[in-house]
Amino acid sequence: MGATPERVARVRQQIGDPQFIALVAEAGNQVIGFGVVVPSQQRLRGLYVKPNAIGRVGHRLLEELEKIGFASSEVLNCDASLNAVPFYKAHGYIEGGITNHLLSSGASVLCMKMKKVRGANNG
Repeated sequence: MGATPERVARVRQQIGDPQFIALVAEAGNQVIGFGVVVPSQQRLRGLYVKPNAIGRVGHRLLEELEKIGFASSEVLNCDASLNAVPFYKAHGYIEGGITNHLLSSGASVLCMKMKKVRGANNG
């Protein structure tokens, strides 16, 4: 999927929104992970990590995203890719059922609705 002008404009708008908080993990000159939380929507929007030699990057990003999200909310919701469900469960998220998540490209992907209540197990 390329960077279409529409996609670039949408990302610029999101980045300019103070409620759209993105954290980036870097190693050397490479981005190895990033995550997004939107506290006003009680939503963890995404968490992605490339394979790397550092280890626990996803755990650290999630921990920081949760600090931000739980500062103003009792709950965080996310649509987890099916392969990420064990990761989120290990961090205190509970399953809420399968859903079709619509990507910005218009494609649909099966995901698990998940949520975590502030103070739940942090794995």
